[in-house]
Amino acid sequence: MTAQSEAGAEPSSVPSWKDAGAARTGKWLAAAASCAPVVAVSGLMTFFGLWGLARSSAMGNDEVVSRYAAGLSLGQLAVLLRRVDIVHGLYYLLLHGWMAVGTSPAVLRVPSVIGMVAAAAMMVILARRLTGSGWAGLLAGLIMVLTPSISYYAQTARSYALVFACVLAESLVLLSALQAERASAASGRITRWWLLYGGLVTLSGYLNEMALLVVPAHAITVLLARYGRRTVRRWAITSVVACALAAPLVAVSVL
Repeated sequence: MTAQSEAGAEPSSVPSWKDAGAARTGKWLAAAASCAPVVAVSGLMTFFGLWGLARSSAMGNDEVVSRYAAGLSLGQLAVLLRRVDIVHGLYYLLLHGWMAVGTSPAVLRVPSVIGMVAAAAMMVILARRLTGSGWAGLLAGLIMVLTPSISYYAQTARSYALVFACVLAESLVLLSALQAERASAASGRITRWWLLYGGLVTLSGYLNEMALLVVPAHAITVLLARYGRRTVRRWAITSVVACALAAPLVAVSVL
């Protein structure tokens, strides 16, 4: 009886192995389908960003300013920012470090290309999370990538592509924070989302103070979403602190 029962048990293990393999295959296919729009849009943005990036080594007036400022020593850059152009100070500092890679126009534009590719990927993710549709995410990403001004700023050695990517990251993190609030997640997890949101708001403000204008837009989103007073209070505190941290830049630029 024991031998028969053991012999009869062997075939039953085969279907379970096949089921596990099918489940893993299904997960891989689902992951591939989820990533496909992001990969497709990011690849297309990379192509448009790199196509003709050198432009015969020609540079626009603002790009010449970027290369000049980034090429200064840190002491000279500090004087320039204090007297002339504090608004783009963080970008000049980042470009100053990037110039270790190279100083040609094409190399100086690469950070903008990277920023716009990241922005394109986040656009797909944001649209998909808001609508629940991968097709909507793909369409939103394609509309963005095929807009001529997007390719223009992706190939411009200025801070605009990085600011755009930062603002989209803020929106994604805000959505995650709101969803965590709705799910009544652990307070530590919610706090981390709000801290990340505040950090991104501050960072975008130092990249370009005009990026702080997204805060009123997010205020409308939070109020219309009606997640409750606690959520509104947490968003308000986070936003006020983030804007306060960016206030010195705004104050110096106004003076």
